[in-house]
Amino acid sequence: MTVSVSNLSDDDSTSSLSVEELVKPNSSVIIATQSEDHEVNDKSRMVGAGVTTTVVALMFGPVIAIIVGTGAAYGTTQPGAAGDVCRAIGDLGIFAQRRAREVNEKHNLVDKAKKGSERMLDSLKKADKKHNILKSVGDGLKVAFCRIVKLERDHRVIARCVEFLSDKVNGQKPNTTNESSSNRSKEINMPKEVDTHF
Repeated sequence: MTVSVSNLSDDDSTSSLSVEELVKPNSSVIIATQSEDHEVNDKSRMVGAGVTTTVVALMFGPVIAIIVGTGAAYGTTQPGAAGDVCRAIGDLGIFAQRRAREVNEKHNLVDKAKKGSERMLDSLKKADKKHNILKSVGDGLKVAFCRIVKLERDHRVIARCVEFLSDKVNGQKPNTTNESSSNRSKEINMPKEVDTHF
């Protein structure tokens, strides 16, 4: 298979090369495109590599994703195999962006999604007006919070967990006497009563 390419040498000539010649490491060959708007520059390749790797790495968390994306963007500026991989990822990102733009232009996906979300929001507002969903959820959360506070006040769950962990860290046996528990509850300043009536 041969491909028309433009070599970045001094003579700027166009020649036919085989695929094997195109994938040689450290080659200075760019595949020729049919129009100028498809030309890939270093900055767009850097952004493409950064965004693509950030999106892929999001499954490992946002901090890791940002670090990986920044590393890939920086990698596009480096020579060698790692730089070639980062540039290829950048090209993949640019291709995906162009393809997504073409699909959106053809099918108007963004507009359809926007209209669908507006319809869903309107139906949720109507359901809330009819059934007072937000008020019911708010009241339920208040009751749940009050019950959690009452549970903590009656059984000192957090204080006992802190006491247990501090004893484990210090290498002591957990103290189970009531005298120690009452002294520690004074230190925590738990509320005496919680208003559960609304």
